[in-house]
Amino acid sequence: MTNQSYLTVGQFMNPLNFQATIKKQVDLALSKRLDGFQGRINATYLNPEKQAFREKESGARVEPQTVYAAVEGFEGSLPWKITETPRPIMNAKKYQIAREKFAQGSVNADFLLYNHIYPEFQELAKRYYAAQKYAMGSVITSGDYTPIKQAQMLVSLVNLEERTYTIDQSFKTVQSSDIIVDIDTYKRFQLGGFDKGEFDSVEPIKGDYTTQRILMRKAMGMLEHTDESMMTPWRHNVMGDALQNLTSDFRRIVAEKVAGEYTGIATETAGGGNLVTFDAGTEHSLINPFLLIGNAASEIDNPPNNGKAAILAMHPDTWRRFLMNSWGRSLFSPVGVGQVTGTIINNVRGLEGFTIYLDKVLPTGKIWILDPQYAFIIQGPVMTENGRNSDRGTNWVIIRNWHRAILVMPSQARFITAT
Repeated sequence: MTNQSYLTVGQFMNPLNFQATIKKQVDLALSKRLDGFQGRINATYLNPEKQAFREKESGARVEPQTVYAAVEGFEGSLPWKITETPRPIMNAKKYQIAREKFAQGSVNADFLLYNHIYPEFQELAKRYYAAQKYAMGSVITSGDYTPIKQAQMLVSLVNLEERTYTIDQSFKTVQSSDIIVDIDTYKRFQLGGFDKGEFDSVEPIKGDYTTQRILMRKAMGMLEHTDESMMTPWRHNVMGDALQNLTSDFRRIVAEKVAGEYTGIATETAGGGNLVTFDAGTEHSLINPFLLIGNAASEIDNPPNNGKAAILAMHPDTWRRFLMNSWGRSLFSPVGVGQVTGTIINNVRGLEGFTIYLDKVLPTGKIWILDPQYAFIIQGPVMTENGRNSDRGTNWVIIRNWHRAILVMPSQARFITAT
């Protein structure tokens, strides 16, 4: 039986061919949505940088925190490197502002949906959202992979508000529109003399710059659904839940990479051990963690490092043992000792000038101390791409997120054993 005879019975659609029926409906809806829209878009790219710039290779002006359509035939390349006129779809910063205003009740729902979308794609967006509004149940269709949907996924990824992890916030995030960046670090010096008398002199001194070329690697997530899933009238928003899971899990990946930088710190400040063991015949703990942290900070702050230790990081269980140490009980009286899953603590007595990051993604038994000016999360481009595998009867979408967590000067970090 030919494909045509299978799709139809005489001049009518074969009522038993549900896949063909749905496909026809989807194709009809998509043709209406894409009417007047020039070119097919299989991929989109997010430029994460916060300032506009001129791309030296193509001469294109690239807008900050903006999602661009990939150039057809060059889906694997950054669009602003291929053409002088890349096509912007939507702006992530404007979407964030719109969400805040909508939450405050100062703008309506239309403003939230359309304010961040560029004029060329406004009509497409209106048709897409209209189709979503009147869709029957939660049936998944290939319309879930239109350029608007892909771009919105990237915008949502940038504006994630989940705070399951905190350790990634201890590193400074910088944005890059490329996957290779050069990081320049400056090693400070101190004046070589003071209270000098007449005709006295000092040796000339200078600070040093070092440059590290960082190649970002990508985290990837792929969501694939079968034709059978398209035929099922789900009671839940299966696609929405899966896409949210896919995008939000990138935060876990970044947090684990930052934790990996902490666990890679090799220099230990001597004197650590069990925080809750008491010195024999006394009412004091054997180890004073405040002194140890002060020693570690001095190793970072004093010459030749000349840094500024300001970050403490540990597992919540280690923090609880810290609270049980006798040297800090009176200082920590206003601090709770209940369940802690991940938090940021400031202005702790005895640890003035430090911000404490607690996160379960870190291993127990250690306290890390570092100078944050050398700790970076480099956020590169983010890409979505979609397609179909006809042999397997599936549709798929892939997100590629280029980033890197790096501590560029390990000499500006220490750890203390704190079991």
